[in-house]
Amino acid sequence: MSESVNSTLDIQWIAMAVFYLLLLIPIFLFQRWQLGLNRTLINSVLRMTLQLSVVGIYLHTLFGLQSVVINIVWLSIMALVASYTICKRAEVNLKRAIPFVNVQRSI
Repeated sequence: MSESVNSTLDIQWIAMAVFYLLLLIPIFLFQRWQLGLNRTLINSVLRMTLQLSVVGIYLHTLFGLQSVVINIVWLSIMALVASYTICKRAEVNLKRAIPFVNVQRSI
């Protein structure tokens, strides 16, 4: 591997086009089996593309600042938000799973 640590992987437009063309397979199958999931699939893919593009631009800018403190704080916030979202979607009772969440009531 001759890549440096600071290099990034650029996804070519043709690779993105191939990815989106691959989505024609599930769209065809959903249509054939009359599952009614085409709109959901298309909305999800568009939302994913937009979110990843915005996050990519934001993180590129953030890490370009070369501030260890800002990077650690931001990574910690992302990890906490992701953990919270996973727990909420899994319907985990946060007050029982994480005792310090309920600290305010006991004071």
